[in-house]
Amino acid sequence: MAAAFFAFLCFALFASTLSSSEETPKRRPFDILFALALALSFYSKNFYTWLIVLPPVLLFLAYKRLYRRIGVIVGLLAVFFALLVTPWCLAVFRRGGWECLRIVFVDNTLGRFFSMVPRWPVAEPLNDAYRAEKGNSGLIYPATLLVFSAPWVLAFIASVWAFFRERRGGDFRLFLKIAFIAIPVALTLSSSRVAEYLMPIFFVTILMTAELLRDLLQDATRQQRNWKGKLVGLNIAIVIGGCLAAPVFVSFALRSRAPLLGLIPALAVAGWLAVNRREEWLTFRVLSTALAVVCGAFILLMGCLAPRLDQEKSFAYFFSAIRPAVAQRTLYSTFCDDRRLPLISYYLDRRAEIVNNKQDIFELLRSRQPLGIIIASKFYQCRRPEFAAVPHRAITATLGKNVFTFVTPDDSITERPK
Repeated sequence: MAAAFFAFLCFALFASTLSSSEETPKRRPFDILFALALALSFYSKNFYTWLIVLPPVLLFLAYKRLYRRIGVIVGLLAVFFALLVTPWCLAVFRRGGWECLRIVFVDNTLGRFFSMVPRWPVAEPLNDAYRAEKGNSGLIYPATLLVFSAPWVLAFIASVWAFFRERRGGDFRLFLKIAFIAIPVALTLSSSRVAEYLMPIFFVTILMTAELLRDLLQDATRQQRNWKGKLVGLNIAIVIGGCLAAPVFVSFALRSRAPLLGLIPALAVAGWLAVNRREEWLTFRVLSTALAVVCGAFILLMGCLAPRLDQEKSFAYFFSAIRPAVAQRTLYSTFCDDRRLPLISYYLDRRAEIVNNKQDIFELLRSRQPLGIIIASKFYQCRRPEFAAVPHRAITATLGKNVFTFVTPDDSITERPK
């Protein structure tokens, strides 16, 4: 989300220099702020924001033949990046040397963008830049566009079609067109493909949809007769229908009547639309009310679903259960990745020593030392006979996500946490 914020900020700063006509874009102090924000975005997700922001911006400026402005932006970006990142690089170098800097600036950039086999030793498995997210197809992003636009998929399709079909001038619209194409292409060229990487394209699609809605609202009677107006009207009907159906399904799933409260605003809007003519559907009042119904129903449903999701997905229950047992003991873990290892440090506020060879787990348990080991629950279940041969105690949370199991020598815990 921090990276998406910086992408939105950079796009907004650059787009503020563009006009709705064909006149030359003006260089304003926003170019300095744009370069500063883009340099600072390194701390959100390495060079990911650069991959999103720079291609459409540089392509637009090259199309307009503003090569001098390209040089100014690139120069400012280099200066700000050096000033902001150099102190951090020195701190990383003091802690981990050249290898850590290489992991940051080579492995996690070239290694993620290209499919390559490094000729130098790689610290596995924590450094997964050369293999993470490499199996996804390049078609993941067109499908993601439709998923991310839900529940307004039909309105999104109509807005994109109208935006590219209508020959209106203006640098602002030209930049949005370039960005809409350049962002998915840049991500597709990368060998690491994740659906969430496409999130910054919301900046473009929301503005495209806003333009279509503006045209529809300016002359609703005429516009509703064309296919784009009918598609938006159908989308409104689907959204209202979904708001009526979702609380019922959630109520049956949770066996609770509380989600049915979400029916109240949806029924009110559906009843109002039923007694009015269809010509009045494409008005600001109807669109804004439909959006309010979606938000209201979503908030009510999430209020009912959140406790259940927390019980099924949260890791907090496990770490709360083992916290008394971890105190004053040496902590070990078999996890060495960037997803689960940080959870241990976050919840327990301490680091765990890594056990690379899983057979060493049994030797540690036999030592009867005051220690504890966090292992995978699947590993514990698969090797249950071997664990049974070693005196130990195991803690697995009864609530939350069942990923971790905490094992410790039998005489190292005087009282098992409840």
